[in-house]
Amino acid sequence: MPEVLADGFLSLEGGVHSGLSPSLIAQNQLAWAINCTMRSGFLEPRPGFSRVRLNFGSEALKKAATTGYFYGAGVHRNDSCETSLVWAVDGRLFEANLNNNANVREITPWVPVHVGSFIVPTIGATVTFQMNEAGQYQPGQLLQINGFTFRIEKIELPDPINPATPDLGTVTATSIDGTVGVIIPPATIGHGLLVGSSLNRQYWFLQAERYLIIQDGVNRPALYDGSSARRAGPKEVPTGGPMAYGQGRLWVAQGSSYLGGDMVNSDPLYGRDNVIRFTENDYLNEGGSFIVPGNCNPIMGMAFGSNIDTALGQASLLIFTKNSIFAFDAPVDRESWKDLNSPLQRFALLDYGSFSQRSIVTCNGDLFFRAQDGVRSFFYARRNFRERWDNTPISQEMHRAFNWDEESLLHVASAVNFDRRLLMTVGPEQTDRGVIHRGLTVLNFDLVGALTKKLPPVWEGVWTGLRILQILKTRVGDVEKCFIFALADNNEIGVWELTVAAHTDEGNQPIHWIWETRSCDFQSSFILKNLQSAQLWADRFDGTVQFTSLWTNDQHPCWAPWVDWNECGWLDYCPTVWPPEECITLKNTKQQFRNRMALGKPPEYSDLIHTGFRHTGYEFQLRLEILGYCRVKKLRITSERAADRPYGKLPEANGRLGQLDYSSQTA
Repeated sequence: MPEVLADGFLSLEGGVHSGLSPSLIAQNQLAWAINCTMRSGFLEPRPGFSRVRLNFGSEALKKAATTGYFYGAGVHRNDSCETSLVWAVDGRLFEANLNNNANVREITPWVPVHVGSFIVPTIGATVTFQMNEAGQYQPGQLLQINGFTFRIEKIELPDPINPATPDLGTVTATSIDGTVGVIIPPATIGHGLLVGSSLNRQYWFLQAERYLIIQDGVNRPALYDGSSARRAGPKEVPTGGPMAYGQGRLWVAQGSSYLGGDMVNSDPLYGRDNVIRFTENDYLNEGGSFIVPGNCNPIMGMAFGSNIDTALGQASLLIFTKNSIFAFDAPVDRESWKDLNSPLQRFALLDYGSFSQRSIVTCNGDLFFRAQDGVRSFFYARRNFRERWDNTPISQEMHRAFNWDEESLLHVASAVNFDRRLLMTVGPEQTDRGVIHRGLTVLNFDLVGALTKKLPPVWEGVWTGLRILQILKTRVGDVEKCFIFALADNNEIGVWELTVAAHTDEGNQPIHWIWETRSCDFQSSFILKNLQSAQLWADRFDGTVQFTSLWTNDQHPCWAPWVDWNECGWLDYCPTVWPPEECITLKNTKQQFRNRMALGKPPEYSDLIHTGFRHTGYEFQLRLEILGYCRVKKLRITSERAADRPYGKLPEANGRLGQLDYSSQTA
């Protein structure tokens, strides 16, 4: 009787490892996983996505907020702890109050403009008119005139320019939503949007005290206080890009330089509003702007780490470029800067930096960020170099995901630390709605945690299901929540919430999850085997669950179909007729389990590569595609020892088996 061999897994606390061959990874690891989590050591689908129902109030507002180009998003929390999502589409700003039924309103800080007479053309057509402020605008920016929206396509200023009217010029603009034939009278006062230029389609959002500061890198930033938005004044936040707020100061990056604002509460006249004032930079001997070396610019992000060795609990201001990280140390009192003997700025990490401000996330004292070689962590404190993984690449296990990212699109990568996981966007793709991402990479910080045992973080693969524009987190009331801006099926921009424990998407859509085992050699790598069967143990069934199994032998590039089957574990009990014709007895149903679901013997497929059968080989790898919710506890794969050639398969040369031509070889 042939010898029966067994292999498989009992738990998966090792997570996913796609950076090595499936033959080399550990028994408690998977070669790949999509929409899976291994929290608690067993395998189950990710939590569900639930769409947030935004209330727009009008179709015009909905169209403006959901059908343009997505520039970015941020979060604002007012002093009453009310939370709002703020996002930019085609340069216009919109707010959804999460404490008020997600009601949406526009908060764009329009400024007055004066235009000459013209007739509104059809939507999509262009029109030319005079505008007194033409010199202050750029192609791509928006105008609102008599309730109609126009996008500037071309600006022509006279030559020479009249000193009395330096900004007077001719504007050519496209009608976005105008009513054809409407006559715009002379000297009409409209409103212009001094953001949204085609020069920069990325916004940076940061809250400092009560203000949400929104930068576009070209114009004066917008300041939103929870009630209305306005443009920053002459002595307020300057134009810039990435920002950071810590140790009482707001810091703003401008290309390869950065500067700090006034100390919060430094002037009793302004109180907390000192944070948006930049008056101290007038005194350069007390610290103006700082600059990173020319071969390191531009600045891609800034952040404060944590450091328990400081009185404030905050470490240095970290300046991220694409290929370096700098640490900036400055006393809180700016007047003492000029008296320091030690340098304020120094290298903290060479050769690697962050590609995106949105991807810099604090996790347990470490700063995680998206670098050119995947995900890296930066730990700024005393550490044991032999045991810790600080300041090194930590995403080799996710090589299968990160290896295909387009580097030119990484500047809009985003990440959050939510529900004890690092979630970071992956798979960027340029679209006419913005840069979308095909999934999230997942690093689980709490795989198995207890007082007596704590396992290290592991990667859980990729979570898909949305075309993600940006991910962010906030608190709504006292509950931490994670929100995702993404494109819906109709290509509109929408908001989804990543739940903590939902078993389905959108309330009732089952989750499709996929996992691939390591390549099992049955503890005998050199013995030829025939694949016989596989058995699966699972529990926590919730409704109907569909299984599709496939396998491959010896890393064959194509998967071979094995068997499909369904399991029904209904938890809901509903009468077929409503109202019921007679009294019904409510059933207290429980989650079900299935022990040893057998896949049976695999079909016999020809192997054209090895002139044999696909169920014969030295190693076998299993792939399960599951639709619905259950928890997989263990897998057992069985095989039988097969007769093997004593000398392997002989090479073919000169058209004859086993005959080699040595005539051209010399001693």
